[in-house]
Amino acid sequence: QYLENRLKYLATEKKEGKNPYPHKFSVTLSIEQYINEYGRLNNGQHLDGVSVSLAGRIMEKRAFAKLVFYDLHGGGFKVQVMASV
Repeated sequence: QYLENRLKYLATEKKEGKNPYPHKFSVTLSIEQYINEYGRLNNGQHLDGVSVSLAGRIMEKRAFAKLVFYDLHGGGFKVQVMASV
């Protein structure tokens, strides 16, 4: 079923003139800007409705139960990303 859904998605994207495999994506903040803007948040604090796009190199990935942690490096800065699976 996954393959079938994926093929439908690719066909729709191509039909709409979109590239389903873009070579780049829009970055909204550098890692330094992200740290400066959101570094004031307390551990566990969330901002609803806020979405940012960061670019960098994933230097480490750790998985614990249903959580995955990524260390994202770029421009001499590092941020840890936590994602729930």
